[in-house]
Amino acid sequence: MNKHYNKTGTSLCAVLGMLLLTVVSCTKETPLPAEPTNKILSFAVETAEGYLYAAINNDDNTLTLSIPFYFDFPVLDPVIELSEGATLEGENLPVDIDEEGYRYTVIGADKSTRTYTLHIDIQISKPLWVERAYAGSTIVGNACDVVGNFNTRDPKDIRLYVIDEENNKTPLRILHENSMSIKANGDNTYRVSGYFFPQSMTVGENYRVVAEFKGQTATSETWFEATQGQPGFDNPTIEPHQTKAGAEYTAVVSLNSLIEPQRVFTRIDGQEVDLEVISWSYDKLTIRIPENMPLGINYDTFVEFESLPLKSQIVFEVIE
Repeated sequence: MNKHYNKTGTSLCAVLGMLLLTVVSCTKETPLPAEPTNKILSFAVETAEGYLYAAINNDDNTLTLSIPFYFDFPVLDPVIELSEGATLEGENLPVDIDEEGYRYTVIGADKSTRTYTLHIDIQISKPLWVERAYAGSTIVGNACDVVGNFNTRDPKDIRLYVIDEENNKTPLRILHENSMSIKANGDNTYRVSGYFFPQSMTVGENYRVVAEFKGQTATSETWFEATQGQPGFDNPTIEPHQTKAGAEYTAVVSLNSLIEPQRVFTRIDGQEVDLEVISWSYDKLTIRIPENMPLGINYDTFVEFESLPLKSQIVFEVIE
């Protein structure tokens, strides 16, 4: 008897056998790539309402922290969770709220590194704006009140500057922090007092005010001209500054800005005596005290200027 083979059946069996081998081969365990050990797993900042968490992007290595405008954070003090066995390069220090592009470098357990860039997004409902409270020119070194939409109770949260026509930026001065204030001015407007124009401003040049607040920057629309006012020295009313006969004495200019003094004199036994000017700048004047000045007396010393009608006064006591 002849045997007949079914070629189709034989081919089907071959295919099934190959599939079986493929299935068996696919069930073999293939090791997955190792998880990076240099990652930030969580980046959070504590608030009165709970924690704010940053969005972490491990592809471009960024941390984006969105902060509602009503949180008055001068600095961020984050809580950071890392991969097991990882450490931060350096300390986890507080970050200024206006810091742009702050970086964290994570060192993994396998000594690999990854550097994240922090982006702080202050969610303010409308753009920041600022203007001087008064129109017209200003006296160099004089008080500067500004208005803007700052939404804060602490005037030190706001950084204020002046810029000239070449965009050179100089901070406004703070003489006494306890004299600073911020008050609501209506229609989401706040008035800030207690700042003073820089004494280094140039008379006759034009300036504008710049404010930095919660990651935003605003520049006033109006320009103003710097003018010269009568300089005033720091003269304590209760206990005058003390110096010694024959010594150099430096008087600090606390009001406006000093211009070149033409004459400095005092009175000894009713007679006018000229004092030697050692040096001067826009914010201080150094003079030499005569050797023959009697001790224990508060001396009224006067500074004359060629272009100003009034004299400026310096008060000091000569001690042994």
